[in-house]
Amino acid sequence: MSDRHAARLHFLYDPLCGWSYGALPLLAIAAQRDALTLELHGAGLWVGHRRPHFGTSLQAQLLFVDQQITVATGQPFGDRYFNRLLLDRHKYLDSEPPLRALLAVIALGGDGLRLLQAMQAAFFQRGEWLSDPALLAELAAEQQIAPAALEPAMASVDLLAHLRHSQQWQQRINAPGFPALALEQHGHLYPIDLRAFHADPLRFADYLDGLLAMPADA
Repeated sequence: MSDRHAARLHFLYDPLCGWSYGALPLLAIAAQRDALTLELHGAGLWVGHRRPHFGTSLQAQLLFVDQQITVATGQPFGDRYFNRLLLDRHKYLDSEPPLRALLAVIALGGDGLRLLQAMQAAFFQRGEWLSDPALLAELAAEQQIAPAALEPAMASVDLLAHLRHSQQWQQRINAPGFPALALEQHGHLYPIDLRAFHADPLRFADYLDGLLAMPADA
C-alpha cells in the first residue's frame, strides 16, 4: 500500500481538554485496527497568554463542563483533580509542557496515544499537574525513554510549527474546534462526528470498520 492510499486517522486534540479525554475510549478502539495509522495533532488551547491560573472561578467552570463529559462519555474525573489541583492558585493550565513531551516521545519512537492516555489519567483522574517535569519524565519512562533523552528532545520540538500544522488540519476537516477526528484514505478525507459515538463505542467500531472497507473508487 502506498503512502497516498494508507489509512490514517487524524485526531485533533489538546492534552488538557476534557472533551479530548472523553474521546479516548474511541481512540483506543481505533488503535486496535492494524491497517490504521493514528496521527495526533495538538491544539495548544492553553499556551502563552491563554494560560489561566487555577482557583474557584476556573474550578466552577471546568466542573460544569466535566460533569457533562462524564454523562456523555462515561469518562471519570477524580476528587483530587476537582478539589485539590483545580484550587491550587500556584498552578495553571499550560498545554505546552505535555505537548512537547508527546512530540518528543513520538520522535524518540514511543507511542503517542499510550502517553496521551497516561497523561490524561494522571491529570483528570489522579489530579497531577502536567507541567511538572518530573511527572512527564516518569510517564515517558513507562515507555523506556530515559530523562536524559527526553529533556533535549522536548527542547528541540518546534511547537509553533506543530500548532500551525494542526490549524491547517482543523481547516481541512472544517472542524469548529477540538477535539476533532477524520479518516484519510484513498486520497479522500472523511470527517467523523465524535458526538454521535460517545455513548456507543461499539457502533463507532462498526462505523470505522465500514469506512476502512470502502473501495478506493468509492
